[in-house]
Formats: sequence, structure tokens, C-alpha cells
Amino acid sequence: MPAMLKGWFDRVFVYGGIYNGERRFDRGMLQGKRALYSFTTGGPAETFSPLGRSGDIAKLIWPLHCSLYYVGFDVLPPHPIYGVQGGGLQYQAADAFRKRLEEEKHRWKDRLTGLFEEMPIPFTGWSDWNEAGILLDSHPLRWRG
Repeated sequence: MPAMLKGWFDRVFVYGGIYNGERRFDRGMLQGKRALYSFTTGGPAETFSPLGRSGDIAKLIWPLHCSLYYVGFDVLPPHPIYGVQGGGLQYQAADAFRKRLEEEKHRWKDRLTGLFEEMPIPFTGWSDWNEAGILLDSHPLRWRG
């Protein structure tokens, strides 16, 4: 994660303050609050796919989402803006740049308008794990080989 964000996590997500051994995950202090991570990338969306050269974006930002869920947030799917450089926004002709910027502003506005109707990313919680912290055999996400 970006250094400034890591510093914020280190100062705010303090054991004994915002979480402890029992107040984590779906029992976290920030339970019922929503978190949304928005970011830009230099490369186009295709390069952040599971087979893309930049890697699967969902896996790349998993530590951020997991950290937010750890303290109780309902984590919403991210809001990426792809292709901001390297052939993206900064290298486009002025008209194309303005058009893309307006599109992104409308996309962001639409996203914020429906924020409270969005489904959070599904995470497992305390009732889904056994005493050792392992996903229960009966859980639907459990891999069955």
C-alpha cells in the first residue's frame, strides 16, 4: 500500500484501541460502517486481470480490504480508474482528456449515489471458523477436493 496510507493504518489501527482479541472482523469496533477504496493506475484495466502483466487487481489490493474488514468495516468493491498514464489520460489530446475526465467524474458521482445500496465484499466471520480459526468444513466457501 502507499506509504502514507500504511502510516495512517499504523497510527489508527492500534491494538487495544480500535481492535483487540475479541473485537475483530465481524465483531470489530467499526462494524456497520462502510469503507471504499478508490485508486488510479497507470496501465489499462486489461493488464490488471488475472492473466495481465500487472497482476490481478483483486489480489493486489486484498491486504487493504482485509485490513479494513479486520477492524469491522463493511468493505465495498473498489473504485479503480485505469490508464491514467502510459498512453492514458495524460497523453491524450486535450478534447479526449476532458471527455474521459467528465466520464470518470460521472462514474464516481453515480457510484457515490448508490453507495448505501451496494453489497459489501463477502468475508467470513467468527461463526464461520472453528476454535483454531480454520474455516468450518460445512462452510460453502470451503474447498472440497
